[in-house]
Amino acid sequence: PIIGVGIGNYPYAVNHNALYRSPINAHNTYIEIGVEMGLVGLSLWLTILFIPLLAAMLFIARAKRSGEWSEKIPYVFAVAGSLLWFMVGGFFETTLYWPTVLLAVLVYSAIGHLEVTERATV
Repeated sequence: PIIGVGIGNYPYAVNHNALYRSPINAHNTYIEIGVEMGLVGLSLWLTILFIPLLAAMLFIARAKRSGEWSEKIPYVFAVAGSLLWFMVGGFFETTLYWPTVLLAVLVYSAIGHLEVTERATV
């Protein structure tokens, strides 16, 4: 459970007669990541998703506290909303198999990480 069964080995872990890359999935992103990459991989994945959400909440709180409207706020809401949609969808489907959605989430996560880094260096 700490390191998992390996990426792409979920089908074999569920059914030892399954062929490599069988179309068997958990229909839950978090369970599948937890089984394949263990608690370490699941923790890293959740960190990748939660840091941009935290950055968005902090950005909005700062803007609200200062009373200044920023042209970035609609984009911050869009990024946060997209990440939340992706995270909730992950409870019902293995969202990692949606390549275009995964790419968008990773780009949004990078934007969130950049915002955190930019705030930390100012």
